[in-house]
Amino acid sequence: MTLRSVVMGILGAVLMAAIGYLNRYLGALTHLTRGHFPITVFGGLFVVMAAINPALGAIRRRWSFRPAELAVMIALTLVGCNLADAGLMRHFTQGVALPVADYQTKPHWKKAQLIEYVPPAMFLAGGDPDDPALLKLTAGSKGDPAGFGLGDIPWPEWIKLMAFWGPMILLFATASISLAVIVHRNWCARERLRYPIASFATMLLRQDPERGSASIFRNRLFWLGFAVLVGVRVINGLHEWYPREMIEIPLRFDFLSAFNKAFPVFMKTPQASYLARPIIFPTAIALAFLVAKDISFSMGISNLASAVTFYFMIRAGVRMSSSASVGGANEWLTFGAFVGFAMMVIYIGRRHYWLTFRRALAFIGHRESEIPSVRAARAFLLSMLGMIAMLALVGLSWPVAAGLIFAVVLMHFVMARMSAECGVFFFMPAWTVLGVLIGAFGADKLGPGPIVIVGVFVAAMGPGPWECLMPYITNGLKMTEDSSVRSGRVATVAIVAFALALAVVLMVGLWCGYYYGQGDSMVVAAWNEASRSVNRLNTLGTLEQVNATSGWAHLAAMRPESDFIWAAGVGLLLVLACSTLRLRFTWWPLHPVIFLVFGAWSMAKYCPSFLIGWALKTGVSHFGGSRAYRQAVILMAGVIAGDVLGGSIFMVANVIYYMATGVRGLEYVKSYIL
Repeated sequence: MTLRSVVMGILGAVLMAAIGYLNRYLGALTHLTRGHFPITVFGGLFVVMAAINPALGAIRRRWSFRPAELAVMIALTLVGCNLADAGLMRHFTQGVALPVADYQTKPHWKKAQLIEYVPPAMFLAGGDPDDPALLKLTAGSKGDPAGFGLGDIPWPEWIKLMAFWGPMILLFATASISLAVIVHRNWCARERLRYPIASFATMLLRQDPERGSASIFRNRLFWLGFAVLVGVRVINGLHEWYPREMIEIPLRFDFLSAFNKAFPVFMKTPQASYLARPIIFPTAIALAFLVAKDISFSMGISNLASAVTFYFMIRAGVRMSSSASVGGANEWLTFGAFVGFAMMVIYIGRRHYWLTFRRALAFIGHRESEIPSVRAARAFLLSMLGMIAMLALVGLSWPVAAGLIFAVVLMHFVMARMSAECGVFFFMPAWTVLGVLIGAFGADKLGPGPIVIVGVFVAAMGPGPWECLMPYITNGLKMTEDSSVRSGRVATVAIVAFALALAVVLMVGLWCGYYYGQGDSMVVAAWNEASRSVNRLNTLGTLEQVNATSGWAHLAAMRPESDFIWAAGVGLLLVLACSTLRLRFTWWPLHPVIFLVFGAWSMAKYCPSFLIGWALKTGVSHFGGSRAYRQAVILMAGVIAGDVLGGSIFMVANVIYYMATGVRGLEYVKSYIL
């Protein structure tokens, strides 16, 4: 780990966070970081290895970057991706300010007096709707001839607010990075997970010592895959700009009308429409080729399996109505699946985790316990306790605070595992933290106060884990591990990079908010549920009693929803059973990931691509053997490289077009991820 790699990696994290956030308002580049496989970062790595590094080496050999340096730079840059686009900062300013403004326009919120449940420390200006800091944010100043600069931001109010949110965000980042370090050695060295995203980067980082370029560039199969995908993307990109002059190579198909005619009842089932509108994502096909066949097969059939299951459940009279924020049968089933999957991951690595946490807590050493993991375990536990304590100090009952933090960490932990083992790069679980808490405590036992506070917390910290931190750092640690860089050192620098990127993106975010104005708070569903809770409890005459409940009494008063118990229990048992069968029988065809993505629209659109990847791998392995498979892996690396470079070409084109005309370019790049 050299000084220049650290400095450039931190700079990359800051730039990705700042430019990625700013781009949400300018719209010049479409999506810089969408998902956990950002084409800007990996496309940039390809350009460095193909052109920049060889050029630097030709000028002076010492100037070219070594693989370990590039791995550190990419790992740190990925940390900044967590703060941009759909990441942590996407809704932060809205989440901590706009609910107060929305409160003034929603009579049912006022009637329920929801604003009184929120601690002033969690809201801008303490929740005062007439404070200038809030009024300016909702109005914006775009078009003001006097202009708007950083000095015009009401910093005193924001500094006061960040006294709560700043430590909370840093503690959560520390917990995520520390947990990644704890699992890193077990996942890499003992379980030998595939890490398809990191493996692609590692293939590019294997360097020809004479030329400074990637060794894989000498393989013709790589360039064949690369050329085909660049050609496809360029042709289709030009078709978007010139639909009459250019042909299109179809990657999207629409059979919805035919399916509706043939299966009119079935097509009304949730998720069924994705079966009739398959989309081909070449990068997803290539990543599916790199993972185990039972994984790609399970994800490939997951949407069909969920649609058929939902169809028969509805026909059998099972109540399937649900809400993403409040919960329902499928949401709670997938939560149970997440819990079961986490239990199996911990069980498989139980010796490593036991020795690590035993030494962290009891200071009992063992030759198999590693110092970086032990230090990370202490940092993880302190961060978790710190977050729970902060929420408890501002008034949230500690059992709810503990449930909230553990549910969020569970979600990100499993998503990191899905990325490392299954190559999942764009995913939104079907369940939400608030829905799980409502199901676990009971809608009338949780109380309106916790619902309101949890709604604000989730909105501020990121309502969707599209770009949560742990999968980024997990892949980053794998890249650096493959380049012989110590994980503990990388993790320490990653925390510094995150803190600096957070400071910069906060300034950028506040400037954008006050210049362009804000208009969406992301707490509406949660606060509507809190309003309904107030009405129900008033009718029952128990509102004051529930509001007064806290601590152990809150835990004792839990009355889980009956649907939550059976749905989460079914999800848990399905994953445990599937995992056990997979460990005991080599012929077992399914991986428990099928239950994690059950009913998730974010995975439904990738199912055809994962199924194609499974079919290709099965065919190549069966007819060509291991040698043909190794060659096909190189071809797939070229496919990924061509796909990400194709996206990067049109991103650059959009920038040039925007700078020249001031008009937002076409969003063709969306088709790579969305």
